Amino acid sequence: MLVPFWEYVNVINGVRHDFYIKQIAGNLVMLMPLGSILPTLKKLRLKHIFLIALLFSAGIEITQFITGRGLMEFDDVLNNTVGAVIGYVVYCLIKRKTEVK
Repeated sequence: MLVPFWEYVNVINGVRHDFYIKQIAGNLVMLMPLGSILPTLKKLRLKHIFLIALLFSAGIEITQFITGRGLMEFDDVLNNTVGAVIGYVVYCLIKRKTEVK
């Protein structure tokens, strides 16, 4: 579904609240490893992580649309991308804490 934020609207309105919370959380967590692993392989900035995650997630959704497996959803792309950014932020915080001063 290409209606932005429909999962969030359902959560706010109490429609299948637990189901949509799990959907949103699952999509956030799904690409967190991407955001934390990519900078260990190559020096990347936040904007690079954001763009890579956006394209990767859009690729997943387009594949779902073409194959008819799952739903193509804007919210999934948004949540996956935000998840990767969170993973990158966590990576940066851990790196900063563990660096020798």
